[in-house]
Amino acid sequence: MANVSPVPKPENLRPWKPGESGNKGGHSKQRRMASALNVYLELSGDTEAIIKALVQGAKEGNIQHIREVFDRIDGKVPAPVEITEKQDQDTGILVKVPAIVPTDGIDGTAKPVLE
Repeated sequence: MANVSPVPKPENLRPWKPGESGNKGGHSKQRRMASALNVYLELSGDTEAIIKALVQGAKEGNIQHIREVFDRIDGKVPAPVEITEKQDQDTGILVKVPAIVPTDGIDGTAKPVLE
């Protein structure tokens, strides 16, 4: 069976009230993991060795290392997103659907999407 996402109900599509956040729990678990990793790296003194290994891998032509170095220097290249509108057949509600446009992976230029 195909993975079908549920049809959104109009009453669930209200924006947040002014001054209200959608993340009532605070930071995500990823933030806690990053904080713990930062503390470990500071205490262990391994940060410099890891940086040297990353740069060495980039010098040797490892594309993952090269990408990581440039992501850290320039920031990640944003993925192009295309928004399409689809009408639900049952309810008639018009829904905006985001889709990430495939890229060639190196320079971030979009490939044509063939359907």
